[in-house]
Amino acid sequence: MDYRDDAGNNYTEENQIFVPVGDAVSARPSLSISGISAPQGPVNVYNDIVVSFNIKNGGDAVARNIKVSLATDAQIVSKTVNPVYIDKLDAGSGRNISFTLLAMDDAVTKNYPVAINVEYEDAYGTKFNAAQYIGVFVENSSQGKSVPRIIIDNYSIEPETVKASDDFLLKLSFLNTSRTMDVSNIKVKVIS
Repeated sequence: MDYRDDAGNNYTEENQIFVPVGDAVSARPSLSISGISAPQGPVNVYNDIVVSFNIKNGGDAVARNIKVSLATDAQIVSKTVNPVYIDKLDAGSGRNISFTLLAMDDAVTKNYPVAINVEYEDAYGTKFNAAQYIGVFVENSSQGKSVPRIIIDNYSIEPETVKASDDFLLKLSFLNTSRTMDVSNIKVKVIS
């Protein structure tokens, strides 16, 4: 910068500035999990449990260093590589991911939670996370008569991606896992 003060003195200054190159500062990736496919009915031990879903970058920047993993109880093990790594996912693009799980013989008859975790970064290394839970009902007939349990066997959220402070519709269906005993006086409470 060359400039002159009111007294007529000339000055020269040099400053170094940095200009970020790449995605716009306001642009960021936004990965979502959709199209989840998992067993709808009971699964016996030692039978394959296939869980597949889509991840989509609904943001306006590239998602980088993506790590997709499943977290399960110790009685459910993964037969496929877990986690799955993806170098990048362009804005507007998606990818289908599939895992094959197996219930071990020490699994008791119950609904097992499975957590889908997606970790990713933007062009500047800022970390983001997306997560979704599903349930897999495992039936182990070798452990005798099952205790009646009520599980959520299906649910949906509309819209699929909910923004903070927006209303959404949650639909649930319940299943009595016992084939021999009825269940009554069911109380449903939703806690976020």
